[in-house]
Amino acid sequence: VVAEKTASVMSTAAGQKKWKEFFAVMDKDSSGKVSVEEWSRAIMDDPSIWKLLDDSGETYSLADIKTAFERLDKDKSGELDWDEFVASTASYKVVNDMADAMETDEGKKEMTVMFECLDKNDDGKVTAEEWADAIVKDRKLMAKLVSDADTVRVDDVARAFKRIDTDG
Repeated sequence: VVAEKTASVMSTAAGQKKWKEFFAVMDKDSSGKVSVEEWSRAIMDDPSIWKLLDDSGETYSLADIKTAFERLDKDKSGELDWDEFVASTASYKVVNDMADAMETDEGKKEMTVMFECLDKNDDGKVTAEEWADAIVKDRKLMAKLVSDADTVRVDDVARAFKRIDTDG
Protein backbone atom coordinates (compact mmCIF):
# COMPACT_ATOMS: atom_id res chain seq x y z
CA VAL A 1 0.00 0.00 0.00
CA VAL A 2 2.82 2.42 0.82
CA ALA A 3 4.41 2.01 -2.64
CA GLU A 4 1.08 2.59 -4.36
CA LYS A 5 0.34 5.71 -2.30
CA THR A 6 3.85 7.00 -2.95
CA ALA A 7 3.27 6.54 -6.70
CA SER A 8 0.02 8.45 -6.46
CA VAL A 9 1.67 11.37 -4.69
CA MET A 10 4.56 11.34 -7.19
CA SER A 11 2.12 11.81 -10.07
CA THR A 12 1.83 15.53 -9.30
CA ALA A 13 4.51 18.23 -9.52
CA ALA A 14 3.82 19.26 -5.93
CA GLY A 15 4.12 15.65 -4.77
CA GLN A 16 7.40 15.20 -6.63
CA LYS A 17 8.77 18.38 -5.05
CA LYS A 18 7.83 17.20 -1.55
CA TRP A 19 9.29 13.75 -2.14
CA LYS A 20 12.51 15.25 -3.60
CA GLU A 21 12.90 17.36 -0.45
CA PHE A 22 12.17 14.39 1.78
CA PHE A 23 14.53 12.20 -0.25
CA ALA A 24 17.35 14.68 0.43
CA VAL A 25 16.55 14.61 4.16
CA MET A 26 16.54 10.78 4.18
CA ASP A 27 19.96 10.68 2.51
CA LYS A 28 21.83 11.15 5.80
CA ASP A 29 25.27 10.35 4.37
CA SER A 30 24.77 12.58 1.27
CA SER A 31 25.59 9.67 -1.04
CA GLY A 32 22.77 10.48 -3.45
CA LYS A 33 21.19 7.19 -2.44
CA VAL A 34 18.86 6.14 0.34
CA SER A 35 19.34 2.79 2.04
CA VAL A 36 16.47 0.71 3.39
CA GLU A 37 17.58 1.74 6.90
CA GLU A 38 17.59 5.47 6.06
CA TRP A 39 14.21 5.09 4.29
CA SER A 40 12.57 3.19 7.15
CA ARG A 41 13.95 5.33 9.95
CA ALA A 42 13.01 8.59 8.24
CA ILE A 43 9.46 7.54 7.41
CA MET A 44 8.85 6.08 10.86
CA ASP A 45 10.32 9.14 12.62
CA ASP A 46 8.80 11.94 10.52
CA PRO A 47 5.07 12.47 11.05
CA SER A 48 4.91 14.84 8.05
CA ILE A 49 5.58 11.97 5.69
CA TRP A 50 2.40 10.25 6.89
CA LYS A 51 0.38 13.21 5.62
CA LEU A 52 2.24 13.06 2.31
CA LEU A 53 1.40 9.36 1.96
CA ASP A 54 -2.12 9.41 3.27
CA ASP A 55 -4.21 12.20 4.75
CA SER A 56 -6.69 9.74 6.27
CA GLY A 57 -4.63 9.45 9.43
CA GLU A 58 -3.71 5.83 8.67
CA THR A 59 -0.23 4.76 9.73
CA TYR A 60 1.89 1.89 8.44
CA SER A 61 4.06 -0.69 10.11
CA LEU A 62 7.81 -0.92 9.72
CA ALA A 63 7.22 -4.08 7.65
CA ASP A 64 4.92 -2.12 5.28
CA ILE A 65 7.55 0.57 4.85
CA LYS A 66 10.35 -1.92 4.19
CA THR A 67 8.14 -3.78 1.69
CA ALA A 68 7.52 -0.50 -0.14
CA PHE A 69 11.26 0.10 -0.34
CA GLU A 70 11.86 -3.41 -1.70
CA ARG A 71 9.18 -2.91 -4.36
CA LEU A 72 10.70 0.38 -5.45
CA ASP A 73 14.29 -0.95 -5.40
CA LYS A 74 14.13 -2.46 -8.89
CA ASP A 75 17.84 -3.30 -9.15
CA LYS A 76 17.72 -4.94 -5.68
CA SER A 77 20.85 -3.06 -4.61
CA GLY A 78 19.46 -2.18 -1.18
CA GLU A 79 19.63 1.51 -2.12
CA LEU A 80 17.47 3.91 -4.11
CA ASP A 81 18.76 6.88 -6.01
CA TRP A 82 16.34 9.59 -7.12
CA ASP A 83 16.11 8.38 -10.73
CA GLU A 84 15.34 4.80 -9.67
CA PHE A 85 12.72 6.11 -7.24
CA VAL A 86 11.04 8.23 -9.94
CA ALA A 87 11.07 5.37 -12.49
CA SER A 88 9.68 2.86 -10.00
CA THR A 89 6.86 5.12 -8.86
CA ALA A 90 5.96 5.85 -12.51
CA SER A 91 5.55 2.15 -13.24
CA TYR A 92 3.37 1.73 -10.13
CA LYS A 93 1.18 4.56 -11.37
CA VAL A 94 0.74 2.83 -14.73
CA VAL A 95 -0.19 -0.42 -12.96
CA ASN A 96 -2.70 1.38 -10.75
CA ASP A 97 -4.26 3.22 -13.68
CA MET A 98 -4.52 0.01 -15.72
CA ALA A 99 -6.09 -1.79 -12.77
CA ASP A 100 -8.63 1.02 -12.46
CA ALA A 101 -9.37 0.76 -16.19
CA MET A 102 -9.94 -3.00 -15.84
CA GLU A 103 -12.67 -2.29 -13.30
CA THR A 104 -14.88 -0.96 -16.09
CA ASP A 105 -16.49 -2.95 -18.88
CA GLU A 106 -15.04 -0.58 -21.46
CA GLY A 107 -11.55 -0.93 -19.96
CA LYS A 108 -11.75 -4.73 -19.98
CA LYS A 109 -12.91 -4.68 -23.59
CA GLU A 110 -10.09 -2.33 -24.65
CA MET A 111 -7.45 -4.43 -22.88
CA THR A 112 -8.81 -7.68 -24.36
CA VAL A 113 -8.77 -6.23 -27.88
CA MET A 114 -5.22 -4.96 -27.35
CA PHE A 115 -4.06 -8.33 -26.02
CA GLU A 116 -5.64 -10.25 -28.88
CA CYS A 117 -3.98 -7.95 -31.44
CA LEU A 118 -0.58 -8.48 -29.85
CA ASP A 119 -0.92 -12.25 -29.46
CA LYS A 120 0.13 -12.93 -33.04
CA ASN A 121 0.49 -16.72 -32.68
CA ASP A 122 -2.60 -17.26 -30.47
CA ASP A 123 -0.55 -18.80 -27.67
CA GLY A 124 -2.17 -16.59 -25.02
CA LYS A 125 1.12 -14.77 -24.26
CA VAL A 126 2.45 -11.29 -24.93
CA THR A 127 5.88 -9.94 -23.90
CA ALA A 128 6.23 -6.81 -21.79
CA GLU A 129 7.99 -5.02 -24.62
CA GLU A 130 5.26 -5.88 -27.18
CA TRP A 131 2.58 -4.74 -24.75
CA ALA A 132 4.34 -1.50 -23.89
CA ASP A 133 5.18 -0.64 -27.48
CA ALA A 134 1.58 -1.13 -28.61
CA ILE A 135 0.03 0.82 -25.76
CA VAL A 136 2.45 3.74 -26.09
CA LYS A 137 1.92 3.89 -29.88
CA ASP A 138 -1.86 4.01 -29.43
CA ARG A 139 -2.14 7.30 -27.52
CA LYS A 140 -5.94 7.22 -27.71
CA LEU A 141 -6.02 3.88 -25.88
CA MET A 142 -3.29 5.07 -23.53
CA ALA A 143 -5.38 8.08 -22.58
CA LYS A 144 -8.25 5.74 -21.65
CA LEU A 145 -6.04 3.47 -19.55
CA VAL A 146 -3.48 5.76 -17.93
CA SER A 147 -3.82 9.25 -16.51
CA ASP A 148 -1.14 11.69 -17.72
CA ALA A 149 -0.70 9.45 -20.78
CA ASP A 150 1.39 12.03 -22.60
CA THR A 151 4.23 11.62 -20.09
CA VAL A 152 4.29 7.80 -20.04
CA ARG A 153 7.26 6.15 -21.74
CA VAL A 154 7.59 2.63 -23.17
CA ASP A 155 9.87 1.55 -20.32
CA ASP A 156 7.30 2.74 -17.73
CA VAL A 157 4.65 0.52 -19.32
CA ALA A 158 7.07 -2.40 -19.74
CA ARG A 159 8.02 -2.21 -16.03
CA ALA A 160 4.34 -1.98 -15.12
CA PHE A 161 3.61 -5.05 -17.24
CA LYS A 162 6.41 -6.96 -15.51
CA ARG A 163 4.90 -6.05 -12.13
CA ILE A 164 1.60 -7.67 -13.08
CA ASP A 165 3.09 -10.61 -15.01
CA THR A 166 2.97 -13.17 -12.22
CA ASP A 167 4.31 -16.15 -14.15
CA GLY A 168 7.15 -14.48 -16.03
